[in-house]
Amino acid sequence: MGNAALSQAVASAIAQAPGFGPGGAIVCSVAEYDDIPALDAANGEAVATLPYPGMFMRQGPDFFANLFDAGGIAIALSTGGRLIGYSVAAPAGPKQPLFSGRMPQGITPDDVGLLHGTVVLPPYRGMGLQEEMIDLRVAGLERLGRTLAQVPVAPRNRYSLNNLLLHGFKIIDLKVLLEGKHRFVMARPTKPVPQPPDLPANADVEQIALADTDGHLDMLSRGFRAYTVIEIDGAPALAWQAPDAATREIAGAA
Repeated sequence: MGNAALSQAVASAIAQAPGFGPGGAIVCSVAEYDDIPALDAANGEAVATLPYPGMFMRQGPDFFANLFDAGGIAIALSTGGRLIGYSVAAPAGPKQPLFSGRMPQGITPDDVGLLHGTVVLPPYRGMGLQEEMIDLRVAGLERLGRTLAQVPVAPRNRYSLNNLLLHGFKIIDLKVLLEGKHRFVMARPTKPVPQPPDLPANADVEQIALADTDGHLDMLSRGFRAYTVIEIDGAPALAWQAPDAATREIAGAA
């Protein structure tokens, strides 16, 4: 099952949660090596139904075995005895490198936990499970003593991107990861953070199409903070707000 301390921390967070999914019908547990075939099957089914290639990567059995060997865990989501999704986390370390070296001053890799993603089969999407898994994994990492969480997300993955923004994550980097695909790298403290307020009507905002890699890199270089996913002429875009102290604290760190 990977890191025993992280497994125990997440199991404790699961035990203290009021329930998962509508009416608490989804069962969460820390996956074991014996669950790898079911995890692999869920990943294959989920990837086959994605709206575009590269939104989420195919992860074979070796991914999960290597993850467990390197100290990571997978949270299994089940209902009626069937695995319907999973969510992955790991402490940063030699076999689980940081997604980005951009961190606040005083933070070291030993302080960082990594979120590798959440997969939910199509019939169970839109039930808030991804948001619950964000909270659960961050809580587990905090119990483990990790003070910062990092997560990669495809720029065109508007729903995951917006969920992470709403849960206090900030975009700190945009780089090529995962089989040569661009990914935003997002980060937030593992301690509870308030939900970002609504974007002020008079805010200094730049609107960048989700697929515009150069535009997002320009925003990061100028210290802007990604705020929310919006629609421009029916197409999704990212609203970037002019720099503030909170943005500079993370995005300005090298």
